[in-house]
Amino acid sequence: LFETTISEPSRTAKIAESAPALQLYTSGTTGKPKGAVLTHANIGIQQKLVGEAWGFSESDVLLHSLPLHHMHGLAIALLTAIGAGASVRLRSGFDAKAIWEDMANATVFMGVPAMYHRLFLAFDSASEGDQARFASNAKQLRLATSGSAALPVVLAQRWQRITETIPLERFGMTEIGVGISNTLR
Repeated sequence: LFETTISEPSRTAKIAESAPALQLYTSGTTGKPKGAVLTHANIGIQQKLVGEAWGFSESDVLLHSLPLHHMHGLAIALLTAIGAGASVRLRSGFDAKAIWEDMANATVFMGVPAMYHRLFLAFDSASEGDQARFASNAKQLRLATSGSAALPVVLAQRWQRITETIPLERFGMTEIGVGISNTLR
């Protein structure tokens, strides 16, 4: 587990907004997989709009266990949090029980449907005392999101039974980032 807080912006060279910032590879769901080049302007707009839409602030702590090789983990989660000045608890992998425990130290959790499925498998195999603690930890999150695929209704309902909220869903493409999102509740 790594934790970082950005306290002061560093001095950097002026970079043109149209300059390439990242090349991420698409999944190929809308055509042949390819490397999508994202500009500094694209990333900056993504940070600003998603950060505002989801209420990110310096007081947030993102519990981050998504891979950093695609749009969701790198730009939508990590760069949005950093752009807002939030802290990030960066986990080196996904361990469902550890995520339930670490939710106590976070305000935001972002996942994909497979992660929510694994969270529920760990929840169901836990003792009643652990389940109560896991639920308490998750209920105190300000925001939980799901993306990269549609969240099955059964998983959304299960999260709602535990936390009294439904994960905010967002949709988009590697080429653009978040194109549409549920509203922040």
